[in-house]
Amino acid sequence: MSVQKREGRRRTPPLRSEGVRTRKVTRPVDPAGDTKRGMHYVYILRAKGDATQHYVGYSADLRSRLKEHASATRGYTSQRDDWALHWYCAFHEEPSARAFERYLKSGSGRAFARRHL
Repeated sequence: MSVQKREGRRRTPPLRSEGVRTRKVTRPVDPAGDTKRGMHYVYILRAKGDATQHYVGYSADLRSRLKEHASATRGYTSQRDDWALHWYCAFHEEPSARAFERYLKSGSGRAFARRHL
C-alpha cells in the first residue's frame, strides 16, 4: 500500500470501516490430513544426523505420508531412516500447495527455506 502525502502530512492507512476487507480463517490447520476439509500440505523433512540433507514433499494426508517415509521402502527417504518433520504448511487448494512445493524445490526456494525455515 502506498503512502500518499497531503498538505505535508502522511496519510494513515484506511480503517476497516473505510472498505478494507480482511479475511478470517475459520478452518483450523490439522496435520492429520483430513481430506474432507480439503487441506493440502507441503512439508520439509530433515535428517536427524545431518542437517544439510532435507526432503521437500506434498501430501493431502500428512500423517500417512510421514508413516510411508518412516517405513523407508522406496525413494530418496529410503536412503536414511532418521528423518524428522522439520516444517509444514497447510493450503486449502491443491494447485497452491503444488506450486509452493515446486518453488521450494527450486534454487530460490531452497535459499528461502534456509533463511526463513
